[in-house]
Amino acid sequence: MLNSYNLFSNALLRAAAKGDLEAVKAAIKAGTDVNTPQSGTFSQGYSPLHVAAEKGHLDIVEELIKSGAMVDARDKEMNTPLMQSVRYNGTLDVVKCLVEHGADIKAKNNRGMMPLEWASYNNQEYMHSLERKLLGENRYEAFGKIIKFTEVVLGNEGKSFGLGKTDEKCSLLINGKLTEIPIGTWMYPGTFSAMIFPDDILLTVGSNDILFAKDEKINVSFDKKSGNLTTEIGVLAKDMTLTVGIMNIPFYAKRYDPEYAQYRGQASMHFHGNGSINEGYVSAKDFTLKIGANGITFRGDQIMEFDKDGGISKGVMSSNADLIVGKNKIAFTGRIASYPSGNIHSGTLEKDVALLVGKNAINFENGWTISFFEDGSVESGNVKDEMSITVNGQNKILKKQSGVVG
Repeated sequence: MLNSYNLFSNALLRAAAKGDLEAVKAAIKAGTDVNTPQSGTFSQGYSPLHVAAEKGHLDIVEELIKSGAMVDARDKEMNTPLMQSVRYNGTLDVVKCLVEHGADIKAKNNRGMMPLEWASYNNQEYMHSLERKLLGENRYEAFGKIIKFTEVVLGNEGKSFGLGKTDEKCSLLINGKLTEIPIGTWMYPGTFSAMIFPDDILLTVGSNDILFAKDEKINVSFDKKSGNLTTEIGVLAKDMTLTVGIMNIPFYAKRYDPEYAQYRGQASMHFHGNGSINEGYVSAKDFTLKIGANGITFRGDQIMEFDKDGGISKGVMSSNADLIVGKNKIAFTGRIASYPSGNIHSGTLEKDVALLVGKNAINFENGWTISFFEDGSVESGNVKDEMSITVNGQNKILKKQSGVVG
């Protein structure tokens, strides 16, 4: 910020700061370069146009530009005259003049800030007025793009763009892929970012090409640095078999169930940050998956959950089953979980079972969850009866229902 005219190293800079148009013309006529930056020990490297833009001297800004001043000149912090103007709430006429002469409204300084961000940082009301000057009527910035909207709803007491329906085609980077956005798409670029498309849309999410339903909200996260939108939540437009780790899982879309007079399966698909499926509504009918050494039949018409690497976090078996875990065959009931490799991670015991933990044979009680390391050895479970075991050559009493760590 300009605190003292005496810091300026030449007459043109001083005249620009004071708003003395005649002195500016005289300095230019005398041969002073209109792009000579400020110099000296305390210099910020301001050009005369930086100075005039910050002070809001429209006549001097016009004179400097007419005389060859660079509209996107940079100071030592890489600020342009446009940034300098909005940063210190310069006049909107100066802003309009700079933009009309080609000032880059997307330029970034060494802090990565653009002109509108400076305005937002300092004064929301000023930013709203500035948007109209910079972008034009009904044009707003959403997800890093300047787009024409209709049916706009302003947030923050009418001072900033809240949501709107696109009134022109544009392209956005979604999950790393440039995607055409049709006219009529609702955009919500706020804290809980989302889009609603007027037609079903095919998006690549992780290893899957997924058809999402029209008129249903697709939640996204926006990375300002890369400009990429990452899909977080969406509703399928049709039943689809999708890849989760090493498995192919049937998921189904929402449909109207007259028996319940409501939509079924409308629980949204959720995704991890890496694009893998987090949870979704699985097939309306029971289905069987080959997982590791086991073929497991899961109950349909339920939400199934998965970890980011493709293991099952929560799945419900359609009936009790004997499953191979390491070198053992164990009877399970209800919920089951697996590692990404397909090996069983945990499940609820249907029957009591005696398993070797180290050198000790331990009886585990049915009705409780038992978990395993990936090699099939026991990680933890509930002991059926109090017993004596040997640990590192010493005897230890293992109490009933105490957790065992292998």
